[in-house]
Amino acid sequence: MGRIFIIFLITLLTSVNALACNLAIDTYTSVQDGSWDVAATWGNNGNNTPGFNDHIVISSGDSVYHNGNEIIGRLRIQSFGTLQSNSTLRVAESYTNNGAHYGTGALRLVGNNDSIVGAGLLETTSMSRADGFRVIYPGSSITIRNTTFRLPNNDTLVNRGTLTMENSSFDGNGSGIIKNDNNAMLLSNSPDVINSGAGELEASAFGNTVNYNASSDQNIFIPISTYYNLTLEGGGTTKSLVARTKIDHDLKVDGPTLSLIDTFSITIGRDLDLVDGVLDAQNGLVEFDGILAQSIKGHVTFHDVRLNSSGGVAITQDSMRVMGSLWLDAGSFNTNDRLTILSNAGGDGSIGPITGGSISGDVTMQRYIGSDSTNWRFLGSPTTNAIISDWQDDFITAGYPGSHYPSFNFKSILGYDETVLGFSYSGAV
Repeated sequence: MGRIFIIFLITLLTSVNALACNLAIDTYTSVQDGSWDVAATWGNNGNNTPGFNDHIVISSGDSVYHNGNEIIGRLRIQSFGTLQSNSTLRVAESYTNNGAHYGTGALRLVGNNDSIVGAGLLETTSMSRADGFRVIYPGSSITIRNTTFRLPNNDTLVNRGTLTMENSSFDGNGSGIIKNDNNAMLLSNSPDVINSGAGELEASAFGNTVNYNASSDQNIFIPISTYYNLTLEGGGTTKSLVARTKIDHDLKVDGPTLSLIDTFSITIGRDLDLVDGVLDAQNGLVEFDGILAQSIKGHVTFHDVRLNSSGGVAITQDSMRVMGSLWLDAGSFNTNDRLTILSNAGGDGSIGPITGGSISGDVTMQRYIGSDSTNWRFLGSPTTNAIISDWQDDFITAGYPGSHYPSFNFKSILGYDETVLGFSYSGAV
């Protein structure tokens, strides 16, 4: 009986292999507009239409639709070609889209370690998804519009080209990852690039940029580790930082307001560039901690700012103002005569202890004086070795040698000797 069983098993396996060999994979290329299930769409005689695991090419200028669920191997939509999916389409191998893929059905990329290539548009009203590990190839420019794209079960989508999310977001069970790889570009004009609790963003790879460019307010998603480059666009909108965030390279704000909610902080490794943008610092901290030279461009007002850059920091354009505290821990700081420490009815800005590094360039120190009755005011210098004549370019003086009006009979500035006993005004000399 043992020998009979072995012979039967070998025969069965041979039959299955022969059946698999007979299921040849065909390539179907459209020759006209029409239905997926009509042979004439593919230029074939008889009733031959695409089947399981076949490869599909939608030719340039052709528009093809399918109403039933389909499982195919490869899909290639040529430039100006259109595929309308009205039911679920599963693609097990590469997905190439240089045209448009839209419809009420879902796209499911079910293969593993396969590619997404092209410069086309995906717009499906049903949730689409990628299973396993998928890569958008370098040079590709894929746009996902009005679509929720799901990355479930620890699945990963790696972007090595340009991926634009137009009114679209990623979704999942919290374990899916969208990775912006070296020199890649991810653009999002959706309120959230990833739905809350639905996945993770990895954006620390060299040279990559994440751009929040909606014409409405957006929250800045907190990545797994850091951003490399972060760009914010959309005039008249607010982009909100909802947790501590680190940017390894450049932060560019072109138009919107960047809001540091409450006391959240942001750390910048290279340049801060406000191009018609606004920093709403609230009570937050901005830290510069690069190892290469860093620059600050644009009219920017910080609450607290810490300079801990071994490469040094310079204000290279416009102006910088501080309404909280400025700390210098390491590196040189060149103000280029563009730094102002603010003072207003709400409080006074200050320069904290300089524990390392140096400052070069002029610093303007404000001292707020209320608009009540004319009276004597106590003023003190924020720096050592200051003399009265250093102030004479800021207001008119009189009544002493070297003042604007030395012969005037009223002395406008008095010194103060704290060792003189008596009333508070007794020390005025």
